[in-house]
Amino acid sequence: MTRISQGSVSNITTEWKTDLGYPEPDDLRDLGIMLKNAGMTSPQCAMGLRIAQIMNFWE
Repeated sequence: MTRISQGSVSNITTEWKTDLGYPEPDDLRDLGIMLKNAGMTSPQCAMGLRIAQIMNFWE
């Protein structure tokens, strides 16, 4: 595990938020937390979304 100081993480996060705009990083963080809590990977989530879209198309 690589150790990064809290200040470095804060600076990286601040720079990322400035570059992308505030809602996106916060939304991505929330999505990551929800996926982790659900025991799901991002590819599994993407596949599930795609399947749901296909099912809605055929309704």
